[in-house]
Amino acid sequence: MKTQRLNAVLEQMKKDGIQQMIVSDPYSIFYLTGLMLHTGERLFALYLNVDGKPQIIRK
Repeated sequence: MKTQRLNAVLEQMKKDGIQQMIVSDPYSIFYLTGLMLHTGERLFALYLNVDGKPQIIRK
C-alpha cells in the first residue's frame, strides 16, 4: 500500500466530513495501493473508511 497517498486521502475525507468512500477506478486504486489487477467484468473496488483499514473488494 502507498500509505502516504492513502493517508492524504483519508485526511481530506475527514476535513470534508466524508466517513467512507468506494473507489472503483482501477488506475485510482493502483495510484493509492500499487496493486493492479485485470479483473475483466468483475467487481474490483477499494473501500476507504476514516475509522478503519482500507479493504480491497473483488467479486
